[in-house]
Amino acid sequence: MKVAYFDCFSGISGDMIVAAFINAGLPSEYLFEELKKIKLINSKLPKEDLFITKEIAWSHLRATQFITVENKIRIERYDEMKKIVNESEFSEIIKEKIMKILEKLFKAESKVHGNCIENVHLHELSNIDTLIDICGCLVGLEYFGVNKIYSTPINVGLGINLGNRKKPTIRAKGSQLKEGGQNYNNFPIPAPATIELLKNIPIFSSGQKMELTTPTGAAIVATLCDEFGDIPLMKIEHVGYGAGTRSNKTPSIFRILIGEEFLNLDNRVEKLLHIETNIDDLNPQVYGFVFNRLFALGALDVYLNNIIMKKQRPAINLNVLCKEEKKEEIINAIFNETTSSGIRVKSVDRITLDREIKDIKTKWGVVRVKFIKDGGKIRNFSLEYDDCEKIASQYGISLLNLMSELTSEIGEMIND
Repeated sequence: MKVAYFDCFSGISGDMIVAAFINAGLPSEYLFEELKKIKLINSKLPKEDLFITKEIAWSHLRATQFITVENKIRIERYDEMKKIVNESEFSEIIKEKIMKILEKLFKAESKVHGNCIENVHLHELSNIDTLIDICGCLVGLEYFGVNKIYSTPINVGLGINLGNRKKPTIRAKGSQLKEGGQNYNNFPIPAPATIELLKNIPIFSSGQKMELTTPTGAAIVATLCDEFGDIPLMKIEHVGYGAGTRSNKTPSIFRILIGEEFLNLDNRVEKLLHIETNIDDLNPQVYGFVFNRLFALGALDVYLNNIIMKKQRPAINLNVLCKEEKKEEIINAIFNETTSSGIRVKSVDRITLDREIKDIKTKWGVVRVKFIKDGGKIRNFSLEYDDCEKIASQYGISLLNLMSELTSEIGEMIND
């Protein structure tokens, strides 16, 4: 399985991640062509008018800087970002990941500023470079075929961000908090939104009195990273160094390692919690809402069993699998959204094969396909049902026949 290891020894930001991918071998021309899938970017625009890359040397280490050229495009609100992403020409998988990162970013800002996500204005992050950094990161992951991301704990920096520009202290439109004339950047480091994004993620400070991790970098790592800790057992194929653009005696450097992970049974075992409860008096219509709420909170699996309780009473056994850090939120949600009065929790081991979702071009259009792999070999695959349903409705054909045809077509592609 192809993995990436984020080495955040000197922090992380969106531009540093993209720069590291370029340093590792992502062609800048390929990146440029992919970024033009954002329709706000003029297709005839020269690459140099969108971004430039610089090679720098720090302590005999060669690193790359990724710099978005200053422009007047501003995207401040969540609904504006969402519209631009939906209208882009990226694959549905990429669009979904972009929106997950943006949603985390806006939710963090909304919590910090005391307003709903729809009314938050990003201001500092409102230039198109925020979207370019996020899209560029996902382009890099796709280019190298990365399926899983590991990361070190995040170096966040230290001190106070002293700004010189006069801005309202409240950026969210319609906030009930009063506005003032303090310096816009007079915030502790890490910034409030950054620390909100990095909840339940290991962080540290090396003592450098500057902002090392930005909200965009924090949103990317919080959304995409699967595990935090030491370098996994892997065969390194690419190494990239991305440098920040802020002047400092010790430049911000982000390193990425890309390669094949060596898998065995021991490191396939994932420690999870199994949370369950028996319910005999809940309106069955509510379970759909409960499922959605639990998945939104980070549940890895949710399922129901029909059971018979004491006094031969029919009931539902609700089961949830989640990571340890999600335990409190999941339990609170079950108590709040169901009639349960008691919950059982136990530790379990989960062993899984590798999974990879790809957009596959067929004669009916693009269909997402989940491939199940073992040591790089495809064991099985399954079609994304929603894509098949959409095609069947669009062309007025049998869903069963379509799925059978696509299964045969993709099977032949694999064998070839």
